Amino acid sequence: MAITPVQGKQIATASWAINAISSSYALTASYALNAGGGGVIAVSGSTIYSTSPAAGPNFNTTHNILLGSGSGQGATSATYSNFLGEFAGTGSVSGSFSNFLGLRSGQFATNASQSNFLGSNAGGFATNAHNSNFLGHSAGYAVTNANNSNFLGQFAGQSADNANNSNFLGQLAGQVATNANNSNFLGQLAGQVATNARNSNFFGSGSGFQATNAQFSNFFGNAAGASASSAEFSNFLGANAGFKAVSASYSTLLGFYAGANLVGTNSIGSNNIIIGTNITLASQRKDSINLGGIIFATGSYSTTAGNPYSGSQYGIGRVGINVINPTHTLTVSGTVAFPSITNVGHPDVLYRSVTGEITYAAAPSAATAATVDQINTPDNSTVFIRPDELEQSKHTTINIYNNLNFI
Repeated sequence: MAITPVQGKQIATASWAINAISSSYALTASYALNAGGGGVIAVSGSTIYSTSPAAGPNFNTTHNILLGSGSGQGATSATYSNFLGEFAGTGSVSGSFSNFLGLRSGQFATNASQSNFLGSNAGGFATNAHNSNFLGHSAGYAVTNANNSNFLGQFAGQSADNANNSNFLGQLAGQVATNANNSNFLGQLAGQVATNARNSNFFGSGSGFQATNAQFSNFFGNAAGASASSAEFSNFLGANAGFKAVSASYSTLLGFYAGANLVGTNSIGSNNIIIGTNITLASQRKDSINLGGIIFATGSYSTTAGNPYSGSQYGIGRVGINVINPTHTLTVSGTVAFPSITNVGHPDVLYRSVTGEITYAAAPSAATAATVDQINTPDNSTVFIRPDELEQSKHTTINIYNNLNFI
């Protein structure tokens, strides 16, 4: 249906009317709907009216659509934007090519061009949040320096600071987070109140909650890394893995409650590896390993500079089986068996060859079983003999001590 505006008149139809506000704001040919004249279209109650680019109620921007009482009032430098909702975009500055949708969405936002604020108070009072998307009640509210970011969920990214190039998804995700740029927080409360957690990934409800100085880290699992501090360059995987860990930098914690600090006085140190269910290491232990509470090790390589190390920790590294603090290169608590060694000689005599292989001593011939004074071993090998056999050898072989190395 074609409508011809008439200055100072009202043209009514069965469902709505167009009121000419005054001679200066009438729907003329230059500012008519779809006329491309660069005017502003606003809706207030049942009245549709048009203002010139530099006129209107506290409004001085162009090529916009305003829907809602007070929407866009006082907005400046916000061309080609849409203000939909009561007081949406009120007082906003530099919000061109943006969409403010919801009660007070984007209100007094600055430097928020090419952004989308959807939800009541979403992006309200946001600064330096251009090229961003804030979706949810108060998502990105009062955020600063959060450009190129996406905050999705109720209060997601609210009052966050220096969280640019980040993604906070979930209710309260990244709320009040600071210095968490280039990060991804996914899950309810994920990264909430996190500080200095830049270049990190927190995935799971409560993961990274109140984490501090946890930059360049990955916390995956419900409450993984929650309340962790100074745990940078670490990987915590599993529900509550690394919970309340302190100074656990460069560590890898894998498993349910792995490396958790529940009592607040048993926090591990740096460069540790813990894999298993509800296990940890002694307080402030560093450069150590705990695998399932069975295999322990100390002296892990810890230098972080230079190319990745491909050498060994010879003379430093120690491994214990059922021994928490190994004192030798290999310390075993319990019995030791060699079931795969072929018994071609005396069943009680073992030797270590010069190449390090452990095997039974060979008999002089296939038909004669070896005795202590008849074993044949390579030169410079080391022989293992049972104490009772060694006692017997004193009577049968005078030179046994001169010819063999005993352990």
